[in-house]
Amino acid sequence: MGTQEKLKNKMKEQMLKFEPQSIVDDARVFYVGDKVYRAIYGKEQANLFMRLFKQNKFEILFQQGLIRTKIAEDMSVPNCSLVLEHEKIPFIIDPSEMTPQMFFKAANLMVNLGRELATMGLKLKDAHPWNFTFFSFKPLFFDFSSIVNSNQVSEIWMNEFYTYFAVPLFLAK
Repeated sequence: MGTQEKLKNKMKEQMLKFEPQSIVDDARVFYVGDKVYRAIYGKEQANLFMRLFKQNKFEILFQQGLIRTKIAEDMSVPNCSLVLEHEKIPFIIDPSEMTPQMFFKAANLMVNLGRELATMGLKLKDAHPWNFTFFSFKPLFFDFSSIVNSNQVSEIWMNEFYTYFAVPLFLAK
């Protein structure tokens, strides 16, 4: 790639409005107009998602509470392997605004998503409430890039689930 091409890509990337809190994974959420996208930079995860979309594996997860998402074939981002378009959520509810009942529903959704993903040889790599919001009175898991290859629940996941869901729910009793 030549210097001029790199400069064009940098300028194009600077025109995207990236979500400031989307910095942890090898993916970034960004906005164009009123649409919400996620740039997946890792080739392995991009290939995983493309395969799962082709096999129609996400539909059951969408029905359970994973944010509705599709491949954004008309969108490209420099140095990005795949761009996804998410259903737009009017607002995000912060975990500090959730009631104990909402926390319970979010924890239940996380466990059910984890079970379903395990049947596909996948897992959620993290377990914290900042990956959830509520939409139409139902929990909605929106951290699509938390889905990774592996059906082994990690100690990190268990510790996060315990810290961010089990303990607060126990204390709310």
